[in-house]
Amino acid sequence: MSIPRKKPANSRRASVSIRDVAKRARVSIATVSRAVNHIPSVDPVLAKRVWKAIEQVGYVPNTQARALVSGRSRMLGLVVSEITNPFFPELIQEFENLAVAQATKC
Repeated sequence: MSIPRKKPANSRRASVSIRDVAKRARVSIATVSRAVNHIPSVDPVLAKRVWKAIEQVGYVPNTQARALVSGRSRMLGLVVSEITNPFFPELIQEFENLAVAQATKC
């Protein structure tokens, strides 16, 4: 006997696409893309409409798709040979501090 699974509460958000935002805002997909990427040539009135639609439908950009298109994942990795060495936790902490500081600049 199988137990029916409930859909997650945020399953609607996972299925929202840039097309849905464009339809809601009554603009093209390209306009949504330019507004999301803060391209200055987007008319401020349209950009405001796009951001309002994004909020209404709960759109979240797909970070994996963006990484594929841009060729940049914005992910960092660090390999340490021995975590028990007292030097490495300090190194890892500083690595994290620098990564967070750099991310806030972008």
